[in-house]
Amino acid sequence: MTDFQSGVDYFPDKVEAIYAEGWSVSYHGHYKVLTVEPVPNVDNARQVTYVLAQCGAPTPDLSGDLAGAHVIPIPAGSFWTASGSGWFVALETLGLSDTVLGANVRAAGLEYLPNINRRFEDGLAIPARASNSFEPILDAAPELFHVAFSYDLTDQARELGLNAVAYNSYWEPPLGSAEEIKFVSLFFNAEARANEVLEPVFVNYEALRQQVADSVTEAPTVLFGTINSSGLWATRPPNRIDIRLIEDAGGIPILQREITDVPLNAPLPLERVIELGADADIWIDTTYFADTRLGDTVAGSLAYQPLNASFKALSEGQAFHRFARGTDIFATGQSFRVDILLRDLVKAFHPELLPDHEFVWHTRLEP
Repeated sequence: MTDFQSGVDYFPDKVEAIYAEGWSVSYHGHYKVLTVEPVPNVDNARQVTYVLAQCGAPTPDLSGDLAGAHVIPIPAGSFWTASGSGWFVALETLGLSDTVLGANVRAAGLEYLPNINRRFEDGLAIPARASNSFEPILDAAPELFHVAFSYDLTDQARELGLNAVAYNSYWEPPLGSAEEIKFVSLFFNAEARANEVLEPVFVNYEALRQQVADSVTEAPTVLFGTINSSGLWATRPPNRIDIRLIEDAGGIPILQREITDVPLNAPLPLERVIELGADADIWIDTTYFADTRLGDTVAGSLAYQPLNASFKALSEGQAFHRFARGTDIFATGQSFRVDILLRDLVKAFHPELLPDHEFVWHTRLEP
């Protein structure tokens, strides 16, 4: 844009965070002010303000509430991610696949994103490498660089001249996590498309959540997690999307109800988990197998970890894996189609409510 006109609203299409709690945005004619709240339990976490300034328009005075804000020109024309988050899902859905230049982590669910996957296959985007070097990123010179967790990495990227933004949606409630598509759209002026694709997700999710609330009189107890390689129990804190989905699907996450301070990266003692969860009605086993068939039976689960016999749900055919589509559950599932992910869980917990639904991400461990 070369003919800036004062007083013109350059963003007629707008988004707002209706369900998301980790960000907010305000519009100011030729720039947007995006505020991102700290990610819980992450080193050096802090609130960050971004000024998304329309290319060719003047940058606002960075004083007062904008003091210390990071200015990012928009719309961004190219993108690189340091996260396996749902940003690729957002870009594919928004019709912005051609902005992807690369990733320095293995992107979740890439095989289900044909346009972005094709860019990697055709050599138009650089795939993840073992090295965490900034060299390939700086060579590609993306106009936008995304980091999910590390504030230190974000600071380092900015020092190197990258327009870096940090945000992770998995601490949001499920529909707030889906609004990551809105968040991404802000950097590309793609708000209209974001609103369009999310509306049916909101409607479907809310309708099913209400159906569950109106119909379910007895909620099953749900054990979530797995025995890790150290013999401890890996699970999620109560405020993570995984646990909120269980509650919306009419389940009781037994560990998170009893242990409210479940830490992020410090697994629970197995003895305590067996005490609380051995008789849970449902078990969502979060073990990831590169070949899911290795664990899709009770016999396979016991061969992999004999201590799994401690949990009643396994022997009763009420244990489920969640990697039928590999790690796509973290991308398409948790970052966009939470309505379908909710249907999966309702089918597991209350099959009578969805007799015709076929699991998308979950698989029952067959006896």
